[in-house]
Amino acid sequence: MPPTGSKWYRWIADTSLPNLYATSAAIFIAIYLIYWIARDVWLWAWTRRHVIFRRPFRSKMIGSWRRLAFVHLPKCLRWLDIPNYREALILSAMLAANIVGLRLRAHSWAEAQERAGSLAVINIVPLCTGISFGLPADLLHVDRQILAWFHRWVGRICVLHSLIHCSLLVTVARTMNLATSRHIVPIAAGCALFLVIPVTCAAVQRRYSQFAMKCHYLLAATAIGALIYHLVERRSLYRWYLIGAICLWFFISAVVCIMAAWNQKPWGSSQRR
Repeated sequence: MPPTGSKWYRWIADTSLPNLYATSAAIFIAIYLIYWIARDVWLWAWTRRHVIFRRPFRSKMIGSWRRLAFVHLPKCLRWLDIPNYREALILSAMLAANIVGLRLRAHSWAEAQERAGSLAVINIVPLCTGISFGLPADLLHVDRQILAWFHRWVGRICVLHSLIHCSLLVTVARTMNLATSRHIVPIAAGCALFLVIPVTCAAVQRRYSQFAMKCHYLLAATAIGALIYHLVERRSLYRWYLIGAICLWFFISAVVCIMAAWNQKPWGSSQRR
Protein backbone atom coordinates (compact mmCIF):
# COMPACT_ATOMS: atom_id res chain seq x y z
CA MET A 1 0.00 0.00 0.00
CA PRO A 2 1.60 3.31 -1.04
CA PRO A 3 2.07 5.97 1.63
CA THR A 4 -0.39 8.85 1.90
CA GLY A 5 2.25 11.41 0.97
CA SER A 6 2.80 9.83 -2.43
CA LYS A 7 -0.94 9.99 -3.12
CA TRP A 8 -1.03 13.69 -2.34
CA TYR A 9 2.08 14.29 -4.44
CA ARG A 10 0.57 12.38 -7.36
CA TRP A 11 -2.68 14.32 -7.05
CA ILE A 12 -0.83 17.67 -6.97
CA ALA A 13 1.29 16.65 -9.95
CA ASP A 14 -1.76 15.60 -11.99
CA THR A 15 -3.91 18.63 -11.09
CA SER A 16 -3.62 21.74 -13.24
CA LEU A 17 -2.28 24.96 -11.72
CA PRO A 18 -5.58 26.88 -12.04
CA ASN A 19 -7.39 24.11 -10.16
CA LEU A 20 -4.71 24.14 -7.45
CA TYR A 21 -5.05 27.91 -7.24
CA ALA A 22 -8.84 27.63 -6.83
CA THR A 23 -8.54 24.79 -4.29
CA SER A 24 -5.99 26.67 -2.18
CA ALA A 25 -8.10 29.84 -2.17
CA ALA A 26 -11.24 27.88 -1.26
CA ILE A 27 -9.45 26.08 1.62
CA PHE A 28 -8.09 29.38 2.96
CA ILE A 29 -11.50 31.09 2.86
CA ALA A 30 -13.19 28.03 4.40
CA ILE A 31 -10.69 27.91 7.30
CA TYR A 32 -11.07 31.66 7.86
CA LEU A 33 -14.88 31.42 7.79
CA ILE A 34 -15.01 28.37 10.08
CA TYR A 35 -12.73 30.12 12.58
CA TRP A 36 -14.97 33.17 12.85
CA ILE A 37 -18.19 31.13 12.96
CA ALA A 38 -16.75 28.93 15.72
CA ARG A 39 -15.55 32.02 17.60
CA ASP A 40 -19.00 33.65 17.37
CA VAL A 41 -20.70 30.47 18.56
CA TRP A 42 -18.28 30.16 21.48
CA LEU A 43 -18.80 33.80 22.49
CA TRP A 44 -22.57 33.38 22.25
CA ALA A 45 -22.46 30.28 24.45
CA TRP A 46 -20.16 32.04 26.91
CA THR A 47 -22.44 35.07 27.23
CA ARG A 48 -25.46 32.79 27.71
CA ARG A 49 -23.80 30.99 30.64
CA HIS A 50 -21.86 33.83 32.23
CA VAL A 51 -23.25 37.28 32.87
CA ILE A 52 -19.86 38.83 33.63
CA PHE A 53 -18.14 40.16 30.54
CA ARG A 54 -14.39 39.69 30.42
CA ARG A 55 -12.27 41.93 28.27
CA PRO A 56 -10.33 39.95 25.65
CA PHE A 57 -6.59 39.80 25.96
CA ARG A 58 -4.79 42.02 23.48
CA SER A 59 -1.08 41.77 23.00
CA LYS A 60 0.99 44.92 22.60
CA MET A 61 2.78 43.28 19.67
CA ILE A 62 -0.54 42.75 17.86
CA GLY A 63 -1.44 46.38 18.47
CA SER A 64 1.88 47.59 17.08
CA TRP A 65 1.51 45.43 13.96
CA ARG A 66 -2.03 46.72 13.55
CA ARG A 67 -0.85 50.33 13.74
CA LEU A 68 1.85 49.57 11.16
CA ALA A 69 -0.66 47.94 8.82
CA PHE A 70 -2.81 51.07 8.74
CA VAL A 71 0.03 53.50 8.00
CA HIS A 72 -0.82 55.45 4.86
CA LEU A 73 1.42 54.99 1.85
CA PRO A 74 2.67 57.76 -0.48
CA LYS A 75 0.16 59.64 -2.59
CA CYS A 76 1.20 57.92 -5.83
CA LEU A 77 0.30 54.50 -4.40
CA ARG A 78 -2.95 55.82 -2.94
CA TRP A 79 -3.80 57.07 -6.43
CA LEU A 80 -3.37 53.44 -7.56
CA ASP A 81 -5.94 52.37 -4.94
CA ILE A 82 -3.33 51.07 -2.46
CA PRO A 83 -3.99 53.22 0.63
CA ASN A 84 -1.90 51.49 3.36
CA TYR A 85 0.42 48.59 4.13
CA ARG A 86 -2.41 46.15 4.82
CA GLU A 87 -3.84 46.53 1.34
CA ALA A 88 -0.32 46.45 -0.13
CA LEU A 89 0.42 43.09 1.54
CA ILE A 90 -2.91 41.60 0.44
CA LEU A 91 -2.38 42.81 -3.12
CA SER A 92 1.18 41.44 -3.18
CA ALA A 93 -0.09 38.02 -2.07
CA MET A 94 -2.83 38.03 -4.72
CA LEU A 95 -0.46 39.05 -7.50
CA ALA A 96 2.13 36.48 -6.43
CA ALA A 97 -0.48 33.69 -6.38
CA ASN A 98 -1.77 34.65 -9.82
CA ILE A 99 1.71 34.94 -11.31
CA VAL A 100 2.65 31.51 -9.94
CA GLY A 101 -0.58 30.05 -11.27
CA LEU A 102 0.08 31.63 -14.65
CA ARG A 103 3.74 30.84 -15.23
CA LEU A 104 4.65 27.82 -13.08
CA ARG A 105 5.15 24.66 -15.16
CA ALA A 106 4.16 26.55 -18.32
CA HIS A 107 6.35 25.30 -21.17
CA SER A 108 5.44 28.11 -23.58
CA TRP A 109 3.78 31.50 -23.70
CA ALA A 110 0.82 29.96 -25.56
CA GLU A 111 0.21 27.61 -22.64
CA ALA A 112 0.32 30.57 -20.25
CA GLN A 113 -2.19 32.40 -22.44
CA GLU A 114 -4.57 29.44 -22.31
CA ARG A 115 -4.08 29.18 -18.57
CA ALA A 116 -4.92 32.88 -18.19
CA GLY A 117 -8.43 32.19 -19.45
CA SER A 118 -8.93 29.56 -16.75
CA LEU A 119 -7.65 31.93 -14.06
CA ALA A 120 -9.96 34.68 -15.33
CA VAL A 121 -12.97 32.37 -14.89
CA ILE A 122 -11.81 31.29 -11.42
CA ASN A 123 -11.34 34.89 -10.31
CA ILE A 124 -14.97 35.61 -11.21
CA VAL A 125 -16.11 33.38 -8.31
CA PRO A 126 -15.06 35.77 -5.45
CA LEU A 127 -16.64 38.65 -7.36
CA CYS A 128 -20.12 37.12 -6.99
CA THR A 129 -20.78 38.26 -3.42
CA GLY A 130 -24.44 39.15 -3.93
CA ILE A 131 -26.20 42.47 -4.29
CA SER A 132 -24.30 44.02 -1.37
CA PHE A 133 -21.16 43.49 0.70
CA GLY A 134 -23.04 43.40 4.01
CA LEU A 135 -23.51 39.66 4.55
CA PRO A 136 -20.01 38.54 3.35
CA ALA A 137 -18.40 41.31 5.39
CA ASP A 138 -20.30 40.26 8.53
CA LEU A 139 -19.47 36.57 8.02
CA LEU A 140 -15.77 37.23 7.41
CA HIS A 141 -15.56 39.97 10.09
CA VAL A 142 -14.00 42.51 7.73
CA ASP A 143 -14.92 46.07 6.93
CA ARG A 144 -17.14 46.68 3.92
CA GLN A 145 -14.60 49.11 2.52
CA ILE A 146 -11.82 46.50 2.53
CA LEU A 147 -14.20 44.01 0.91
CA ALA A 148 -15.08 46.58 -1.76
CA TRP A 149 -11.37 47.23 -2.28
CA PHE A 150 -10.74 43.47 -2.61
CA HIS A 151 -13.63 43.24 -5.10
CA ARG A 152 -12.11 45.99 -7.25
CA TRP A 153 -8.64 44.44 -7.37
CA VAL A 154 -9.85 40.89 -8.02
CA GLY A 155 -11.89 42.34 -10.89
CA ARG A 156 -8.81 44.09 -12.28
CA ILE A 157 -6.79 40.88 -12.07
CA CYS A 158 -9.62 39.04 -13.82
CA VAL A 159 -9.62 41.64 -16.61
CA LEU A 160 -5.84 41.33 -16.95
CA HIS A 161 -6.10 37.55 -17.30
CA SER A 162 -8.85 37.91 -19.90
CA LEU A 163 -6.72 40.34 -21.94
CA ILE A 164 -3.78 37.91 -21.84
CA HIS A 165 -6.09 35.11 -22.95
CA CYS A 166 -7.57 37.25 -25.75
CA SER A 167 -4.07 37.89 -27.06
CA LEU A 168 -4.24 34.34 -28.45
CA LEU A 169 -6.36 35.78 -31.25
CA VAL A 170 -3.40 37.80 -32.49
CA THR A 171 -1.51 34.62 -33.39
CA VAL A 172 -4.47 33.00 -35.18
CA ALA A 173 -5.79 36.14 -36.90
CA ARG A 174 -3.70 35.51 -40.03
CA THR A 175 -4.83 31.94 -40.54
CA MET A 176 -8.43 31.90 -39.28
CA ASN A 177 -11.59 33.90 -39.87
CA LEU A 178 -12.48 35.80 -36.69
CA ALA A 179 -15.95 36.84 -37.93
CA THR A 180 -17.62 33.79 -36.37
CA SER A 181 -19.47 33.25 -33.11
CA ARG A 182 -16.59 31.06 -31.92
CA HIS A 183 -14.39 34.17 -31.75
CA ILE A 184 -16.82 37.11 -31.55
CA VAL A 185 -18.45 35.91 -28.31
CA PRO A 186 -15.21 35.68 -26.25
CA ILE A 187 -14.10 39.04 -27.67
CA ALA A 188 -17.41 40.54 -26.51
CA ALA A 189 -16.89 39.00 -23.07
CA GLY A 190 -13.39 40.48 -22.82
CA CYS A 191 -14.60 43.92 -23.94
CA ALA A 192 -17.45 43.86 -21.42
CA LEU A 193 -15.05 42.94 -18.60
CA PHE A 194 -12.61 45.64 -19.65
CA LEU A 195 -15.33 48.33 -19.78
CA VAL A 196 -16.24 47.63 -16.16
CA ILE A 197 -12.99 49.31 -15.01
CA PRO A 198 -13.59 52.82 -16.45
CA VAL A 199 -17.28 52.69 -15.55
CA THR A 200 -16.56 51.95 -11.88
CA CYS A 201 -13.62 54.30 -11.36
CA ALA A 202 -13.83 56.73 -8.43
CA ALA A 203 -14.40 59.86 -10.52
CA VAL A 204 -17.39 58.35 -12.34
CA GLN A 205 -18.89 56.90 -9.15
CA ARG A 206 -18.72 60.24 -7.35
CA ARG A 207 -20.68 62.01 -10.09
CA TYR A 208 -22.91 59.28 -11.51
CA SER A 209 -23.17 56.63 -8.80
CA GLN A 210 -26.49 55.02 -9.80
CA PHE A 211 -25.70 55.11 -13.52
CA ALA A 212 -22.26 53.58 -12.91
CA MET A 213 -23.69 50.70 -10.86
CA LYS A 214 -26.38 49.96 -13.47
CA CYS A 215 -23.71 49.88 -16.20
CA HIS A 216 -21.55 47.68 -13.97
CA TYR A 217 -24.32 45.11 -13.53
CA LEU A 218 -25.22 45.22 -17.24
CA LEU A 219 -21.62 44.72 -18.36
CA ALA A 220 -21.04 41.96 -15.79
CA ALA A 221 -24.19 40.11 -16.90
CA THR A 222 -23.14 40.47 -20.56
CA ALA A 223 -19.65 39.15 -19.84
CA ILE A 224 -20.92 36.18 -17.82
CA GLY A 225 -23.50 35.28 -20.47
CA ALA A 226 -20.87 35.42 -23.21
CA LEU A 227 -18.44 33.38 -21.11
CA ILE A 228 -21.06 30.69 -20.49
CA TYR A 229 -21.64 30.38 -24.23
CA HIS A 230 -17.88 30.31 -24.89
CA LEU A 231 -17.11 27.68 -22.24
CA VAL A 232 -20.04 25.44 -23.13
CA GLU A 233 -19.18 25.68 -26.83
CA ARG A 234 -15.57 24.71 -26.05
CA ARG A 235 -16.76 22.01 -23.61
CA SER A 236 -14.44 23.40 -20.97
CA LEU A 237 -14.54 22.02 -17.44
CA TYR A 238 -14.21 25.55 -16.09
CA ARG A 239 -17.83 26.24 -16.99
CA TRP A 240 -18.68 24.66 -13.65
CA TYR A 241 -16.74 27.41 -11.87
CA LEU A 242 -18.88 29.98 -13.66
CA ILE A 243 -22.10 28.12 -12.91
CA GLY A 244 -21.03 27.88 -9.27
CA ALA A 245 -20.31 31.63 -9.21
CA ILE A 246 -23.80 32.38 -10.56
CA CYS A 247 -25.41 30.06 -7.99
CA LEU A 248 -23.34 31.71 -5.24
CA TRP A 249 -24.52 35.18 -6.31
CA PHE A 250 -28.18 34.15 -6.33
CA PHE A 251 -27.85 32.33 -2.99
CA ILE A 252 -26.22 35.27 -1.19
CA SER A 253 -28.66 37.74 -2.75
CA ALA A 254 -31.62 35.57 -1.69
CA VAL A 255 -30.32 35.33 1.88
CA VAL A 256 -29.83 39.11 2.02
CA CYS A 257 -33.36 39.74 0.74
CA ILE A 258 -34.86 37.22 3.20
CA MET A 259 -32.96 38.78 6.10
CA ALA A 260 -34.06 42.28 5.07
CA ALA A 261 -37.70 41.16 4.82
CA TRP A 262 -37.46 39.38 8.18
CA ASN A 263 -36.03 42.47 9.88
CA GLN A 264 -38.79 44.69 8.52
CA LYS A 265 -41.55 42.08 9.13
CA PRO A 266 -44.36 43.68 7.10
CA TRP A 267 -46.72 40.83 8.10
CA GLY A 268 -46.24 41.66 11.76
CA SER A 269 -47.32 45.28 11.29
CA SER A 270 -50.42 44.22 9.35
CA GLN A 271 -51.42 41.84 12.16
CA ARG A 272 -51.04 44.59 14.72
CA ARG A 273 -53.31 46.83 12.68
